[in-house]
Amino acid sequence: MTEKRKWRPGESKVKLESPKQEVLPPSGNYEVAHGGGGPTDAGWHKIDAALRCFKEYQFREVRGLRVPAPQTPDYFATGIGFHAGRARWFTDKFDMTSKGWGRIELAVEEEFEKQKLPISVDAKQFTMKILKEYVEYWSLQPKPTPIVAEHLIGPAPLQPGDPFALWRTARIDDASYYPDALNGLCIGEAKTTSTTINDCINEYTLHGQPSLQYVLWKMAEQGETKYGPLKGVMLDIVQKGYGKEKCKFARHLVAWYIKNLRMIMRAIPAIDWNTDVPRNITSCTRLIGKQRVACHFRDLCLHGKTASIKYIMRDGKSLLSFKPSEEFVSLPWD
Repeated sequence: MTEKRKWRPGESKVKLESPKQEVLPPSGNYEVAHGGGGPTDAGWHKIDAALRCFKEYQFREVRGLRVPAPQTPDYFATGIGFHAGRARWFTDKFDMTSKGWGRIELAVEEEFEKQKLPISVDAKQFTMKILKEYVEYWSLQPKPTPIVAEHLIGPAPLQPGDPFALWRTARIDDASYYPDALNGLCIGEAKTTSTTINDCINEYTLHGQPSLQYVLWKMAEQGETKYGPLKGVMLDIVQKGYGKEKCKFARHLVAWYIKNLRMIMRAIPAIDWNTDVPRNITSCTRLIGKQRVACHFRDLCLHGKTASIKYIMRDGKSLLSFKPSEEFVSLPWD
C-alpha cells in the first residue's frame, strides 16, 4: 500500500542523480539566490529535543508547552540578527559601499520585526557591533564565491526509499566555494559563541545539525543535483567580543559523511500527546555558551502539577485549563 502523504511544502520530484564531476565556481555577473530566511517546517530545530530527551520533545513539539517570556532572549536575538545580516552581505557578494551596509542594517531590522517577541535595544546594538567587525575582518581576507544564501533544501528522504514521515528539510546559511577548502563547494554554517572558537569547533565536529544538512544536500534536488557535490561543511565562527573587546573570527572545514539519524527519526512519529516516553536524566542540564542551564521542563518533570503555573499551552492558556478528552487523555504535566 502506498503511504498517504499529508505534507508537501514546496515538494517536487526528488532526483538522486549527481553531476558526473565537480562544478566550477560561477564567474562574471551572476546573482546569488536568497531563500528568505527563517526556520523550516521539518528542520533540525524540530527534532533536536528528541535526541536529548523524548520527554522534552513531547512537552515542546507535541504538547506545545513553553515558558512565557517578555522578550526574545538576547543571545537568541543576536544570532537571528547576525544570520540575517550575514546572508545579505553574501547575497550582495560582499558589497563594501555605504549602500551595501545600509542593506545589511535593513535586513537585520526586517528580521527583528518578524519575531513574535520584542528585541531588546542591547541585543540590537550588539548584533550590529558583531556584523560591523565581521564585515571589516572578512573584507580583508580571500572571499568565498557564494551561490545561495538562506537556501531551503528538501523535503527529501535521508535514504532512498524512506517513508515520507522521515523526510526532512533544512535552511542552510549559504553554499559557497570557499578558498579555505581549496575553492571547493561547502555548506557555510555560521555560529556565534560566547565561549572560544576551539570550543565551538569541538562541539560541531560531530553534530546532528551539519550532518543532517550534508545528508539532505546529497538527497534533495535543491542540493547536489542542482549545484554539485560538497567538499564539506564550513563552520564560520564568531567568538563574541563583549564591551570594548573585539570579536574573533575563524573558519573551519569539517568533511562530512552520511550519518545514520534514522533510528531516532523513526521513533519520533510514534510520539503523540498520550505516549508514555522515557526521560533522559543526563540531559536535564546543558551548556549554553559558558553557562550551564536547566532544561526548560525540568521543574515540570520534578514537580508536575505544582510547577504548571510556570508554563503555558501553545494557545497561551494555562495548563490548568486543560480538559481531558478521548483524544487527549494524559494531563499536560504527566
